[in-house]
Amino acid sequence: MNNLFALLLAFSICLFTTVKCWEGGTPYTIPTDKSLPAAPSGGTLIQWSPCPNSKLVNPAVVNQCFLKGSKASTAYIVQHADNAPIASPGFSTTDGKSSFWRKGVNLGYAPGIDSWAIGNDDSTGAGCSSYSQYDAIINYYSGNPALFPNLRTIVIVGHSGGANFVSRFSTINTNTPRGMRYIVANAANQGYFDNARPTKTTSDDCPAAFSWPFQWTGSFNRYVGSRIKNPVALFNQWAGREVIHLTGDQDTSTSGTQTCQSVAQGGGARRDRNYGYWADLNILAGTKTDVSKYPGFNQLLASGAKKIGSGNLNHKACTVAGVGHDAPGMFGSQCGRAAIFGQSLPAGAGPSTP
Repeated sequence: MNNLFALLLAFSICLFTTVKCWEGGTPYTIPTDKSLPAAPSGGTLIQWSPCPNSKLVNPAVVNQCFLKGSKASTAYIVQHADNAPIASPGFSTTDGKSSFWRKGVNLGYAPGIDSWAIGNDDSTGAGCSSYSQYDAIINYYSGNPALFPNLRTIVIVGHSGGANFVSRFSTINTNTPRGMRYIVANAANQGYFDNARPTKTTSDDCPAAFSWPFQWTGSFNRYVGSRIKNPVALFNQWAGREVIHLTGDQDTSTSGTQTCQSVAQGGGARRDRNYGYWADLNILAGTKTDVSKYPGFNQLLASGAKKIGSGNLNHKACTVAGVGHDAPGMFGSQCGRAAIFGQSLPAGAGPSTP
């Protein structure tokens, strides 16, 4: 499965998932436009129609197991592999920076990652959420037992902006027909369930920090709003899902997003934001895991973080030593490989060792 890693490495902001199927027909075409960028070795570029009310498409790179079927028990949305079906969807913006985007052909989202990462509808008028792309691929895998007769697990993986996407999608997703595992690596920001934060922040200092998409309250987009529960119920639903949080202990650069909404989640470094988020999840769930040494723990308690769960948290965390904001390093590490392939996380690199 080394090729899987080669493709994971190629998409540092992309999403990687395991999927199901949808009934009837093939929801994609293979484009003949020679001006489009070539797919990487071993992959085929397809144009995927995720929303039935629109003919606009999203590009994705898939492998032969996706196109022809596979007896593998696990499917991924990444880019390429020898034995398991893989798909790597792309989200193009309408600012002309994506060489995949064709006006009138492709779905387009508002510039930046804060549109497609939070499930907004496209800005080209099709009313198609970026999260619908994942629903469509999940349905495709699960709805085609002849192509994927042994499929048991769907793995959704994201790094950086892709992790922003996966964290929120895994929380709100109602399309879970198979066993699913979500991997969130080096996210820049995530959704909180109350007003507690690892960094001292007030609604006067940064009012946007306490509403969607940085908190599960406020005005939601169409997709999220149609599925949202109250924050307590939403947290307890998410706490029961298999989610693995990967953090590079050298992801300390402040070159990424530095908005007050993101900084409120633990400071300028993504590492500390992810440490703070892990501490918050354990406080909310009421687990026995000792997260008192994590940055932001005391401030979380001071700002009102408290148990709202049952004491159970089906999430795991793994700190990747010596790696920064680097997708190849993250997914090629012991933590990354174990998370992707459903193996036990390595001892000594767990959530109690930030």
